[in-house]
Amino acid sequence: MLRAVTSASNIHRRLLCPGSEKLETGLPDEDSIQSKEGDLLHAYDANPDLVRAVLKPQQQNLLRISAELDEIIFDLTREKFSITESEPFEEGRETTLIAMEGTDSETPGHCDRWRLYPALSLLIIIDKKFGFKEVTPASSNPQLRTYAIGGYEKWAPENIVVAITQPRLEYERRLTMACYTAKDIEFARAELSSIRAASRRDDAPLVPGEEQCRYCKAKLICKAYRAKVQEGMEIIPRVEGSVAKREESAAQSLALCTDDQLSHVLVAIKFAEFLKDAAREEGRKRVAAGRLTNWEVGKEKETNTITSPRIAIGLLAMGKFMTREEILDCSMEMHLGPIIEKHREKMMAQGKKCTWKDAKEQVHEALSSVIQKGTQRPALTMKKK
Repeated sequence: MLRAVTSASNIHRRLLCPGSEKLETGLPDEDSIQSKEGDLLHAYDANPDLVRAVLKPQQQNLLRISAELDEIIFDLTREKFSITESEPFEEGRETTLIAMEGTDSETPGHCDRWRLYPALSLLIIIDKKFGFKEVTPASSNPQLRTYAIGGYEKWAPENIVVAITQPRLEYERRLTMACYTAKDIEFARAELSSIRAASRRDDAPLVPGEEQCRYCKAKLICKAYRAKVQEGMEIIPRVEGSVAKREESAAQSLALCTDDQLSHVLVAIKFAEFLKDAAREEGRKRVAAGRLTNWEVGKEKETNTITSPRIAIGLLAMGKFMTREEILDCSMEMHLGPIIEKHREKMMAQGKKCTWKDAKEQVHEALSSVIQKGTQRPALTMKKK
């Protein structure tokens, strides 16, 4: 089944870069390692009865958190609209919602979960993000707004609650929610119609930017994107010689840059990062097809990953390969996040009230003798105009 060129998931890209629709038309979808894992997690989330023992512990944990966030959304909605536990509802997962169906602005979307309270004319739509990057909150997210339009046109509810969950983020940032009324839908429809009309224009402009270029399929053929990269890279003169000599020359050139020039260089670096994986994958395809003859592809390397550290420790200990202490010495590092999550989960199972903040403080206190505090360099991002 072919995906629509423009859908709820990329409507934000059309808003920021109207010309991206024409440029992406006919291009295949990109498959990265991250997107494949996202597809896997969405598949398991949509089918709770599937056996999850084959998944990595971290993946199982993400699915558990995702399910917990769903219940928090339902609880908060019941509280806001005074809904009783016995109130009848209908629900589904992985459902296509089409906004403005049958018009020039028809835009399909694929929501992860929905729940409808028919007697109360209330719809809940949940979108799950399993990636690492924090997305635009539900209140101003064009994808969720498009889902809201599609949900309204399918069921005509008086109120629509939309929510985004991000299980990988810190506890306080995992959930955002918003509510739409029928009046809000009118404005949302007008906005969507305007975005789609702008994308259909023959002179629809290509507007490069971090948000719209990150997942655009047309980066390799986009002149505007390429110009942004070249604009920054041309500021730094190319020097032949050793790596050390080139690094020294680049550092000297950067120190002499004006603020405006350095800004162009920073943008070019960011954009080049988006291009890196796509360019390498395209290169592999062309070499395999007998093209790009001045490049070659190395041999595939077999990877081996321990999917369950707990079982692996037991097997090694039972086989007398080494003691549990020796096994633990082989572990590279421990992450505080999963430990805090597990501690909170155990406290809650015992009927004890334990917020994520409480669990974090308790774990940090218990491990204070082996926790080394440090600082991470702050992110450098361009201000939004």
